[in-house]
Amino acid sequence: MVYEEIPDSYLHTFNTGREAVTESITDRWGTLITALIPLKDPQTEKLVAVLGMDINANDWTKV
Repeated sequence: MVYEEIPDSYLHTFNTGREAVTESITDRWGTLITALIPLKDPQTEKLVAVLGMDINANDWTKV
């Protein structure tokens, strides 16, 4: 499935190669907060993928 409504905050990880946690973002799957982790080739340090994990924004504020 192609994720076409990618927020600018997601692109930051692709552009900088740095990890990030987004603000809450609402899309067709709900309101989510996403952690993004860049995965780099250990020899070249080139970005090869980004691992993203979503959590429901309502769950984020629960203690």
